[in-house]
Amino acid sequence: MLVLTGNFPTVSQTFVLREIQAAKELGWSVHVIASGVGNETDLKQASEYGISQKEYSILNWRYCIPTFNCKNKKIIEAAERDKYGWYLSLKRKTYFKKLLKHAFVQQADLIHAHFVQWASEVGVGLSRILGIPLTIEAHDGHLPLYPKETLTKVQNTASAIGCVSNEWVDVWANKTGSREKLHWLPNGVDLGEFKIAPQKTSKTPVIISVSNCVEHKRPQDLLQAAAILKKKELDFKMVIVGGGPFLTRLRKLSSDLALNDTCRLIGAQPHSRVREEFLAADIFALCSERESFGIVTVEAMSSGLPTITSRTAGAKDIVLEGETGYTFNAGDVASLTQHLERLIKDHRLRRSMGLKGRDRASSKFSWQNHMNIVSGMWHMPETQKRTVPQSHEDPHE
Repeated sequence: MLVLTGNFPTVSQTFVLREIQAAKELGWSVHVIASGVGNETDLKQASEYGISQKEYSILNWRYCIPTFNCKNKKIIEAAERDKYGWYLSLKRKTYFKKLLKHAFVQQADLIHAHFVQWASEVGVGLSRILGIPLTIEAHDGHLPLYPKETLTKVQNTASAIGCVSNEWVDVWANKTGSREKLHWLPNGVDLGEFKIAPQKTSKTPVIISVSNCVEHKRPQDLLQAAAILKKKELDFKMVIVGGGPFLTRLRKLSSDLALNDTCRLIGAQPHSRVREEFLAADIFALCSERESFGIVTVEAMSSGLPTITSRTAGAKDIVLEGETGYTFNAGDVASLTQHLERLIKDHRLRRSMGLKGRDRASSKFSWQNHMNIVSGMWHMPETQKRTVPQSHEDPHE
């Protein structure tokens, strides 16, 4: 199996690492093709999942030297000159020729792409060149921005497409006019990794948020809410986990709002540290403008935390309003503050919602449930078909 993704490995995408591990346990030989490589923390986490550096290759077609001499019709078609233009299509020819030199590509019998971008840019072309099936997981937070032509091309080529939220299934089907090959494929967590946060009645409640510090995640809304709650003289602490280009500005905002004694911004952390922070917390909050799913919300629920999340595509599937937590419109700091205040003041409500959330995570979003659906996609009759090559052209020409 060839797995296509963007930067690899990366701590914010543990679902990719875990799925590769699970595929290997199911007997698949897996090799990852990625466009970029992660940092030292990312590499360490990959090794913890039993993935060695020999099992992935970093190659980005945008950085390839153009190829002017290529006679292979399938590579020429995969280069998509009409879409990418003359010069970039030459780079794409080089890219596919380089891939075809590797035994792990020639011997592959299935391509599994994470994110529509890599399915469109690489998966479709490689599937047609090799004559092997393509399956896809549409995690993309910006799925509604893809043009109809891109989604139609991917849908026509793929054997099965897993959309991580029901809303994304609807978005895709409305764009292309077809639900064929589309499946609801929620991400899952291994509940065995998450201990339930102990009941705390006397200590200061801790609010935790975990996300990349980028603008569309809106971490500044949490600080604005914290400033309002502090003016009301409520007793609480806040921890924001996540690194990114917005972190420096966020730390300045925390200082400007006089929150340095209330809020800790601890940057990007390995998954083991995130689990520890969940255990010390009482409330989870996420303010993102868009989340295709929001695996971290399920992880917080698995730790027995009530969740307050913006009303994104994934949150609509995950959160039971008023039972496991609350949702609000992204950017509505007043509603976010109101929900936080209610849970800060009521430890019994926190506990009740947290336990219901844990039960929901177990019944709807377990890792076993996720892998049952993915494995089913890999073993569908359509996925077992390998097309007969149309010619005996040398793929390296």
